[in-house]
Amino acid sequence: EALFKEMNTLKEEAQKYTSSEDAASESPNKEKQKEEVDSIYKDGISGIKNWAYFEDFILPAYYTDEFKYKYDTRRYVFAMEIANLQDINRISGKNEGDKIFKKLAEVTVEKLLAKGKNNVALRGKGGIIIGFIMDCERIEAIDILHSIYRKVMASVISGEITVEPEPVLYAGI
Repeated sequence: EALFKEMNTLKEEAQKYTSSEDAASESPNKEKQKEEVDSIYKDGISGIKNWAYFEDFILPAYYTDEFKYKYDTRRYVFAMEIANLQDINRISGKNEGDKIFKKLAEVTVEKLLAKGKNNVALRGKGGIIIGFIMDCERIEAIDILHSIYRKVMASVISGEITVEPEPVLYAGI
């Protein structure tokens, strides 16, 4: 949701520079454009936006040319990864590794959206999820990451996801 909000903000800015006739002719194509953007920027395994989305949309909208955040909103940048994902892929198979990574991505998005619609998760390189937790205190951001850890590990303990070796999750703000 936060990513689409950012896209809409960018589209509104772009419309300032197009004529009303051009904007009217583009309106039937908005859904198609959204689908095209989703297909380009959506990670195939996790379903979240990839790092290119950050570079193409978030960075220009929220950061200056010197890479300084433009706004006064309190935010925390986080990174999470399954540190032993390569071992899981090697021992349990790539499909099982994909399942645990997808679970991590789903839970991350679920927990972020529950705490605020402006929170964002993106797939970085490899098995890393990078994101922003907005408008909260540091302890709340830490609690969000811990709740993600607990829910992912609960799915392993319950047998919902079976992988060897047990996943090692790293997270930091």
